[in-house]
Amino acid sequence: MKTIDASAIDHIEVINGASAMYGNGAAGGIINYITKKPKIDKSFHSSTSLNNSLSLVKPSETYGYNLAQVFSGSQNKFDYVVQGKMREPAWSAALMAPL
Repeated sequence: MKTIDASAIDHIEVINGASAMYGNGAAGGIINYITKKPKIDKSFHSSTSLNNSLSLVKPSETYGYNLAQVFSGSQNKFDYVVQGKMREPAWSAALMAPL
């Protein structure tokens, strides 16, 4: 879940009893993250978010921030979401597109 920023998620589906659908080795359930689709009236959209966190127990050791940039749009019949996130002390990036 660290590679998908919360601002890129439209909704979350929880499917119970996945072993009945996917076989003996499957987990007891599946969490499906559905990302946002681009706005129909726009072929390109961008958003930026900045968050911070701090624990009062050890403030000097627990301060952090999260900067996320999300681009989404559509090209012909292909919808896309491109996301980059920088977190202190680490960063991550993801590219998501429905098939």
